[in-house]
Amino acid sequence: MTPSRDPIRSWLAPGPAVALCATAFFLGGADLVFGFRAFGVNVRYANLLLVLGLAAWLWRERDGLAAHARFLAIGWAPFIALFSLSALVSPSPLPGLVKAAWFALNLVGAYAWCRLFRPADLARGYFACYLVLAAILVTDFATGFIGGPQAMIGHGQPNALASGGTLWRPHAFHYEPSYAAAALALAWALSVTRIGSQAPRLAVAVTGLGFVALVILMSRTGWLYVAVFVVLLPFAGAGSARADRVRSLRHVGGAAAIAAVALAIALASPANRERFTALVGPLGAGQTLERICPLLDSVLPVLGLHCLEGEARRRALDDWNRDRKPVETSEGQRVKAAIDAVEDIRRSVLLGNGVREGRTRLIEPVAANVWLEIGSEGGLLSLGAVLWGLGWSLWRGQALAPHNRAIALALCAYFAVAWQFLQTFPRLDQWMSFWFALAMAAHAAAEPPQRLQNISSKSTSPS
Repeated sequence: MTPSRDPIRSWLAPGPAVALCATAFFLGGADLVFGFRAFGVNVRYANLLLVLGLAAWLWRERDGLAAHARFLAIGWAPFIALFSLSALVSPSPLPGLVKAAWFALNLVGAYAWCRLFRPADLARGYFACYLVLAAILVTDFATGFIGGPQAMIGHGQPNALASGGTLWRPHAFHYEPSYAAAALALAWALSVTRIGSQAPRLAVAVTGLGFVALVILMSRTGWLYVAVFVVLLPFAGAGSARADRVRSLRHVGGAAAIAAVALAIALASPANRERFTALVGPLGAGQTLERICPLLDSVLPVLGLHCLEGEARRRALDDWNRDRKPVETSEGQRVKAAIDAVEDIRRSVLLGNGVREGRTRLIEPVAANVWLEIGSEGGLLSLGAVLWGLGWSLWRGQALAPHNRAIALALCAYFAVAWQFLQTFPRLDQWMSFWFALAMAAHAAAEPPQRLQNISSKSTSPS
């Protein structure tokens, strides 16, 4: 689009555009502070920005709106329609209809926002947002891991798994560490793809500082996502151009230097180092599995788990969970909720059971698993429809193009891994990252090969 036909982009200079994008991305995940409750649901300030952005985008795209509407309708109208139908046939239609409308608004608003700005401004705003988030998390760990929220910029979650007192895991302004870790991990993964060439310095900083933040967040969701992405990344990058490989090596080198400095700052305190090490054990795979081993063994005896018993089990567990029943642990409660969600799906396979109305809120969560949440509330038809929407968007959004496979991997790993441990599928920050990644993938696919190589080689270009 030429400047004469794109007045919105011409009005916004790069600096203000980057700041506006960074603000919107940051507010999109800031649940605990930057929002308000209306009619029993949380409304983020980012939603207000997205409504304004949607209006501006609709006005700008008024001559070519049909193509965008067709793309979104083919991909996502089936899911919204089926989920709404499941709400209408449920005992309490209102919560389900509100949730469907909430999802539709976030989906379309994020789509419009990520196509309203110049790609370079959008990328700089996105990586600037997550660089700030990573900096807050590292700072809060250094000052508040032992000191508590009063020594933090954001919020901290109390944890008593390690002996010696309560520790506070920072999670900035997200609901809890898992949500902060999932959002940051996706941004971290996108920073090492070719999207990073649009803002090389910021992307390198996010890779380095973000990695340290993910380590000290001690979120198993974030750890598992990063592990899966790193293991599969060489396959996604197989056959990439030499310029991309050179850029990747420079990127990793710069990120490693930033990570080393950030890790030294975060663990400068001997007390922080000692207590961090003490907490890693209870949060590790061994103790996590042992806490819920009897519960899993009763549900899935085919696994043949050899659970510890009696005194051996007590010695293997942390002080906090030593005398608790498996279902009483944090992990056990999640497993129990997942089992209940599976039973809900069995009771109403095709259309689900609708969204539950809570006692103190309009929408009651189902389980800490988005896939089971959708299946329980909307049935297998809704599950199939959301898979169709994701696949359609990835394909038509050029994420499956050969040079964009790392972008597709980052997104697919998010839905395959992070959605197993989160809840609330309309959540805004994930859809802003989703459409950001696809907007940048489409931009990369439209660039001539020589232009892409020139971008990749400009490691000293301003960000």
